[in-house]
Amino acid sequence: SVGGIFKTYWAILSRQLHKEQEKDSTFCSSFVRTLFRVVGIDLAPGIAVRHTAPEHVAQSKAPHERHELIRD
Repeated sequence: SVGGIFKTYWAILSRQLHKEQEKDSTFCSSFVRTLFRVVGIDLAPGIAVRHTAPEHVAQSKAPHERHELIRD
C-alpha cells in the first residue's frame, strides 16, 4: 500500500530503519525475510523487518545464489 511505502520512506529519511514501527501493510520482501528468519537466516541485519525493501534482500551479505533475468 502507498501508506506503507511512505512510512518506510520516512524511516529511511529519518535514519530509523533499525526500529520496528507499527504498519498496517508489509512488503513482499518483508514476508520473505520473515520466512528466512524462521530458519535462522537474517537477510538484512540492522534493518527492521517491517522496513525490509527488495533492495535489502538483493544486497544481502548472507550466502546465497543470485539469479538475474536479462531480456533483450
